[in-house]
Amino acid sequence: MTQDILLLVLEMPYHNIFNIPVKVQGMDLSEICAEKVRAINERARYRDFYDLAMAFKKKKINPEVIVATLKKERAKETTFD
Repeated sequence: MTQDILLLVLEMPYHNIFNIPVKVQGMDLSEICAEKVRAINERARYRDFYDLAMAFKKKKINPEVIVATLKKERAKETTFD
């Protein structure tokens, strides 16, 4: 991933291969979807379309949050230090 994480990192429950419960850190699904949209715009690989379709199929995702995240990413790219 080439972008900085904009939304809060989430701590999620997970069971490892030994079925031991652990907590892992991960990106918010809306931000992952925003990254997929950005990737589709830049390279248009089938896996990005598939990942985005599966995310929308399996979870309730607000497209407005994805658009807002993309706008934040774009604003950060155009900011001069």
